Amino acid sequence: MLHFSVWAALEHEGYGANLQHIAEGAPAIQEGIRKFAPTEARVKAVIIWA
Repeated sequence: MLHFSVWAALEHEGYGANLQHIAEGAPAIQEGIRKFAPTEARVKAVIIWA
């Protein structure tokens, strides 16, 4: 539900956003996100906004 709240807030401010699921086997993306997330976190999706 958090992703919906973030998406709604971005839309309210005039931005477009979409939720993109990430494959477990995408090591480059997972490594990049680990710079900002705890090591025990598993990233399943990201919200792309512009």
